[in-house]
Amino acid sequence: MKERADEFIEREIIIGLLANDDFIDRISKVYTTDCLASGTAKTLASWCLDHFNKYGKAPGRDIEGIYMQKLQEGLPKDRAEDIENILQGLSDEYDRDREQFNADFLFDRTIKHFQDQQARVLLEQQWEAINSGDFDEFYALTSAFKPVALSDLFEDESISAGELYDMEITGPRWLVEDLIPAGLTIMGGRSKVGKSYFTLNLAMSLAQGKKMFGEGGTDGFRGQRSPVLYLSLEDTKERFTKRMREIDPEPDLELLDKNLSPKFQWDKLRRGGLKKIEEWVKATKGRNKLVVIDTLAKVWDKKSTTGGGGLYAEEYSIYGGLADLAHKHGTSILLITHTTKGKAQDVFDEILGGAGTQAPADNLIVLANDQGGRKRFSIRGKDIEEKHLAFETSGGPANWVCLGEAAEAQKTAERQELYDLLAEEGPMELQDIKREVKERGLGISPNSVATVLRKMLDDGVLEQPKKYGPYAIAGTQAKVAASKITMRRTKAQ
Repeated sequence: MKERADEFIEREIIIGLLANDDFIDRISKVYTTDCLASGTAKTLASWCLDHFNKYGKAPGRDIEGIYMQKLQEGLPKDRAEDIENILQGLSDEYDRDREQFNADFLFDRTIKHFQDQQARVLLEQQWEAINSGDFDEFYALTSAFKPVALSDLFEDESISAGELYDMEITGPRWLVEDLIPAGLTIMGGRSKVGKSYFTLNLAMSLAQGKKMFGEGGTDGFRGQRSPVLYLSLEDTKERFTKRMREIDPEPDLELLDKNLSPKFQWDKLRRGGLKKIEEWVKATKGRNKLVVIDTLAKVWDKKSTTGGGGLYAEEYSIYGGLADLAHKHGTSILLITHTTKGKAQDVFDEILGGAGTQAPADNLIVLANDQGGRKRFSIRGKDIEEKHLAFETSGGPANWVCLGEAAEAQKTAERQELYDLLAEEGPMELQDIKREVKERGLGISPNSVATVLRKMLDDGVLEQPKKYGPYAIAGTQAKVAASKITMRRTKAQ
């Protein structure tokens, strides 16, 4: 297992040396032959570094020409076969990895591997010294050992606080513009709140490049057309199909077939599931990709060994691995989970889990039922301002329409309810309005009725000719008075 892990990371390091000028520039400052275990990797690394030292850039596809030249110079047959196998495998990955290369992520992993490998070499040398009885050599090796450090790569890249202050900030990268940023997003909500409908609506819209959540007069939101891996692990195929048809009765089936990949069984993340997600990401064409995991409970093998650290380490090992994958490949991951039954002062604390849950996440979302049958969408992100939006699902659980900011939507809904009540019943006293609000179970609190009525009076929507008298829709009481005068004149005649 350890040998396979070493082979994998050394393969990634070679890709970096081949594909990225910044990566090879920094690694060239610290690399020594004891940093890699594989002889083949050492050979390829030396070729890449020689090319960089001569031409100032990563070799890229020039590595094929270098290989052919080395063959002519008498490269050993067994080494040549190993290198050819690696180069054939890298050929298909080169353009994709060059486009999506995450140098910072690979720097961290490379330095850790270099340190581990240098420690192994030191142990071998120390063991030889002990076996030969040369303890002076043993102590000399120990005192001289200085493994490479990540800071060594950046020691010439100092930057002042003033330069940082003036640095241009490009803003967040979005999965869906002005709605959900990219990265690892954890979305929590109680059972039956509509998490699956909301998420499938999102996935189908992205797969087809359609706007979403915007019917009924609102513009909605748009994300770039994206391949989507949808792990619908609590649904049957029949239920998933039914929801798709409810959400979009006339989809572009060609785009859905191409871009939406539903799966109903998946391995636990620690038992190959995380690796399989990464394999899908690497094998799927397209820059903007979304992975939906519905739900966390189906892929988290709890009580696994974490090396100590308790619940925080347990949670962080799961969420941190997903966050690393998202950042490494520029992929968005939407992880669905549940919220607690009780209310928390901070709504995001209702997401199940402890500090190890929220720490690695780029964004947190809570879906909840709101007053008047609406849904409240609350989001907090590391690179965005916190906001709370109201959604309406009056057309059925599959039809989500964004009403805007939740607070404003609530005010609008409350005013509409009182307006409809007065339009139906005519002028009413305050106490009668409160009684009707309570008996009809309207979305406005009876204690808020007076405040909302006063604001509607100030805006000219309502009228109240006499102080403490009945409220009515503006112009209504004047029409009633005119009608009474007409009736009296008619009787007098």
